[in-house]
Amino acid sequence: MLIGVEFVDECWNEQLFSNCPVLEILCMVSCTWSDMKNFCISNPALKFLLILNVEEEDGFQNCALKIHAPSLESLTYKGRPAKDYALSSIPKLVEVHIDFFYEEFGAMIDYGAVVLSVADDLLNTLPSYHNLNQLHLTQKVTVGKALIGLLEKTPNLVSLDFEGFVPAFAGEEEDNSDYSGDDGGEDNHYNEDDGWAVGKVATRCSFLEHLKLVSFDKFTGNEREMRWLKLILNNAKALQALDVSFESISHGKSKRLMANISSLPKASASCLLKFF
Repeated sequence: MLIGVEFVDECWNEQLFSNCPVLEILCMVSCTWSDMKNFCISNPALKFLLILNVEEEDGFQNCALKIHAPSLESLTYKGRPAKDYALSSIPKLVEVHIDFFYEEFGAMIDYGAVVLSVADDLLNTLPSYHNLNQLHLTQKVTVGKALIGLLEKTPNLVSLDFEGFVPAFAGEEEDNSDYSGDDGGEDNHYNEDDGWAVGKVATRCSFLEHLKLVSFDKFTGNEREMRWLKLILNNAKALQALDVSFESISHGKSKRLMANISSLPKASASCLLKFF
């Protein structure tokens, strides 16, 4: 375990790990790479890698991270996003935990300013995760291009867990438990990050084909949550169970939501609905 180490020399860091032929577990906590442009972790025996920085630390913010570990089975990264990433083939990878810290900035924008779009090149070059069968989204979901782009690349997904959604538009937190959208999934209130309508996801994403277990945590019944819940129920033919855990809503609203969800059409006749 390396704690509080300051890396300053790019020349020797790759040799540091490659010269440890029996290294299987590497934990790097509160380390800094402030004066480095590239940092490489290369080891053929490495199985468990943990990189942890608290929110106040820069971590890899100004440094590119390269990982060459063909035996890696578990990867945990918590901290600020690196400047860039380069990961070689990791065929044995089973478990990944990613938690990025970011800062929200508020500022006045002058008239005529240009608004930059989402990095489409990143979405277009996103690799396919054929071995990914469980996905747990621990941050509030915005459900724009990024999420849909990721789900398009998970053709063998079996278990999907949403932990909260960001409301689609201002005022959506109000009681809309009687929401009933049309089957096409069209919506005039908002647009998905200037991206794709949720109603079209079923024709684009093969992740629905093998999906068996889905859970919605911290469910409040906002329109964005209902659209995704309806999409999954309508199209996931292999679905065995869908769990909904309510949070911060009245007992009356939770009862109405349970009745509404239970009445939705299901592609899987054997799907079991559970409410908590």
